[in-house]
Amino acid sequence: MDQKTRSPRENEAAIKCPLCGSTEFRVGGMFETLVGYGDTLIDGLYHRHDDNCRKAGAWCENGHEFAIRYQNFCNLCDWVGKTKCFCDPENIVVLLKGYGHGTESKRTK
Repeated sequence: MDQKTRSPRENEAAIKCPLCGSTEFRVGGMFETLVGYGDTLIDGLYHRHDDNCRKAGAWCENGHEFAIRYQNFCNLCDWVGKTKCFCDPENIVVLLKGYGHGTESKRTK
């Protein structure tokens, strides 16, 4: 099962320290860029192609520090956000997080 087919909780449960493989860690502090990405209307559906960087600091039980970054994807098409953010440290775990809406357009011309 890949990250796109797992739920967000299953993705988060799969996190391991990139240095020692420990699954016991704590998370603190969140960083997010705030570029205003809006919904895109494609074939009557609103797609959210939000390419902001979202990252949290994490510390495993063995004292290793690493970061967890959420890479966005659209549930409605093949769009996937950037694979590397300017703020990524060397030790990082990247998780996919879906943002598709699947809503039909209610706008009229």
